[in-house]
Parts: sequence; structure tokens; C-alpha cells
Amino acid sequence: LTAFANKLLLDLMFLRCLADGRGANISLHRWVGCVTATQRDRQELVDRKTPSLVLEKPLDRESVKSHVLLLTALDGGKPPRSGNMTIIVNVSDVNDNPPVFSQESYTVSLKENSPAGTTVIQINATDLDEGSNGEVIYSFGNHMEAQIRERFSLNPVTGVIVVTGALDFEECSRYEIDVQASDKGTAALKTDKTVVVNLCCPIYRILIL
Repeated sequence: LTAFANKLLLDLMFLRCLADGRGANISLHRWVGCVTATQRDRQELVDRKTPSLVLEKPLDRESVKSHVLLLTALDGGKPPRSGNMTIIVNVSDVNDNPPVFSQESYTVSLKENSPAGTTVIQINATDLDEGSNGEVIYSFGNHMEAQIRERFSLNPVTGVIVVTGALDFEECSRYEIDVQASDKGTAALKTDKTVVVNLCCPIYRILIL
């Protein structure tokens, strides 16, 4: 295109969208730019030799990953001659989406004296970003009480919470476990959630002789 632009006097530049229309900023067969060159503009283009493509709206990779544009250059002859070039704009990912938990709240009932290794619940969160920006790991909240850490453990990969200590209804009938989902981006984004564990009240049977 540079060699072509050196020889031609550019009167018009057209950018035509050939994408599939999924994005809000670009739709199928929509003209996104049309510049009519004045005498001064033409001279500026000749001096510059190469036209510039300028972004007018923010791009969202999660909506449209790639944009396909057609650049048409026309000279001032009669009839005018033209040349085309396809421009593919691939939108790279930035870590702009935090993990999102699959549920608004997590509440579970558990029998007291459940043995160590008993699965309490599995939490799940997803991230729309790509690569490490979209990989989610789980952990307990930074300010969670020590007694809860002694009684429960959380798998950082699967999000499974299991019993690790003795659960006594008389000692504590309700646990609020603060959990956190974070991605692996350079500047990690985090989302907090609370898992409520209610211990079931034991039922005592009285035998009358």
C-alpha cells in the first residue's frame, strides 16, 4: 500500500466494515469512515505518504475479538483508479474483568461431628478474560477467623471446601466462611463472597423404660 500511495493522489478514503456485526461499535456493511480530501488535506496525505487509522470508540475484546476493514484508495484521474487493502484488527486482552461467582449466595447445612474430609460445598467463579487473566484461583479471605481456618480447608484450584476439624453444635452452630476468587493477571482482580454453613441441630431420643 505504501508504494501505491506514493504514486496516487488520494481523494477519498473509505473504511468499510466486513465483520459479522456482533459488536456494538461495528455492524455489517456499515460505513465507519469517509474522508473527502481538500487541497490541503491532499498535500498533507502526499507529504505523509501513508493514511492513518484512528480509533474513535473503545474496543471490547469480550464482545468482538477481531474487526475486518476494507481500505479503498482512489486517485484523481478520469476514470479514477483504485486499490483495496484488507485491514484485520485483532483486539488483545487486558485484565478488565473480575471473577464472577456462579451464585449470589452460598448456604449449606451440615451435620455436627461430620468427619474430616467431608465435602461441605464447591464454589465456582468464571472470568471472561483470556489466558492467565481468565484463570481463577480460590482462597480464604484475609481476615477470616483462626477457628474457621482450623475447621475447614479450601482447594485453590477446584473451589471445594472440606471439613478438617471437629464441628460441635453446642460450641458454634453457624460458620461464615469468607472466600475469595482471583485471577492470575499481573494486576490480579478479586471478588469476595461469604459461604454460610449451618450445623444441623442434633436430635436426641429419650427412651422411657
